Amino acid sequence: MNVNPKHPNHSPPKRKDSIIAQRRGSVSAEIIQIDTQETRTFPHFSKPAHIADSIAKSLHSNFLFKDIDCVHVQQIVDAMFEKTLSAGVCIIRQGDEGDHFYAIHEGEFEVTVDGCAVATLGKGDCFGELALMYQTTRQASVTAKTHAVLYCLDRITFKRIVIQKMYERRKLYESFLQKVRIFSQLTNEEILKLSDALEARVYADGDVILEQGAQGDTFYIVVKGAAYAEIKKGDDVMRVAEYGVGDYFGEVALIKNCRRKASVIAVGSKVKCITLNRAGFKRLMGPILDCLIQNMEQYENFNDL
Repeated sequence: MNVNPKHPNHSPPKRKDSIIAQRRGSVSAEIIQIDTQETRTFPHFSKPAHIADSIAKSLHSNFLFKDIDCVHVQQIVDAMFEKTLSAGVCIIRQGDEGDHFYAIHEGEFEVTVDGCAVATLGKGDCFGELALMYQTTRQASVTAKTHAVLYCLDRITFKRIVIQKMYERRKLYESFLQKVRIFSQLTNEEILKLSDALEARVYADGDVILEQGAQGDTFYIVVKGAAYAEIKKGDDVMRVAEYGVGDYFGEVALIKNCRRKASVIAVGSKVKCITLNRAGFKRLMGPILDCLIQNMEQYENFNDL
């Protein structure tokens, strides 16, 4: 949280030398290779509207597609084809090369790593993206527990649509983070990892981004618009901070493992923040933790977030 509206990005001191989410973090620094000269033609498999809507809903619930616009999501839905499996069929085998991304329409699947069951997936879940994103072998096996229906996207189409959008998002976030003073001490590789872990959220005027008293599990950086923090004590409400583009907040609850001591309210339409969850914060913000703690000391009197 930075509270000086005239100098929103404090100069930092010199720094000192879920299963899928964990695996995602371990490969997030890999290079995404893009061929910008590829012909943009995609396969199209007709499907009933209710199935297309179900697939689109599954995609929107996956972190990979949160920042992909509706047009590109529809292209993905159109390009996915149906595959029916019997119980006991292994659709992904640990150690194999990845060739498809999958969305579950019907049935249940068991995920195993080194022979040990680690998760169960069902209708609405997606899997298979990691090997395609980072050109690695499959990190787990996935086996149908029941009769199942999948919708599948081939590797080439995945690359042309999904990875292209990921690449564009990564470059946008990288460019933005390099301009935020608190992140100036991060190396290029650390900026790259952070860019891959961020997720965008958009708020309308008056939306409560953080609520006083709530459990803190997310770190926020303002990309567009503005917000302010307020503290309620009885019938009194005190505004304690204002945020603009490049400002950040929410770190204190993560560092101190406490509840939010203030609410943060969006100002204006389409306030956009990029966010980092608790696991990502712990994994990626270590190199500038001392900077964040030092900046926290400047607003201890505000019953900080």
